[in-house]
Amino acid sequence: MTSNIIMNNHKKGPNDLYNIIKHIPLPFEISEYDKEIYYKFLCLKVFTNDINGTILSPTIDLDRIWHKHLLYNKHYLDICNKLDFIIYHYPENSSHSDKQKKNRIENLKYQLYTYFNIQLNDIVDNNLIHYDSY
Repeated sequence: MTSNIIMNNHKKGPNDLYNIIKHIPLPFEISEYDKEIYYKFLCLKVFTNDINGTILSPTIDLDRIWHKHLLYNKHYLDICNKLDFIIYHYPENSSHSDKQKKNRIENLKYQLYTYFNIQLNDIVDNNLIHYDSY
């Protein structure tokens, strides 16, 4: 499943990337925990070089946060610039097969655990992810 992930040419790992942006407040209200998971998701998008949105999919709630952040386009681009990577959003990927979406969610699950020691169940317990409904 994850063997086909191509890591970015960045010399920084996901934790290094997260340390660059973690202290930057979002321009809208969100819990610190949700912000942490969202920023880690963005860092994983950069680290896996997910240019076209085919490696990692956000959960429903992460996608809602992402959509809201995109509305604050200057702030969003500032975060992307700090990460030295523009993270484009591809809404057309939501029409991909359930199997493709599930694989991307599994990749996200694997990456969150591998690099941040966050297990999917931890996220479910904190009501950030709705795995079965995505």
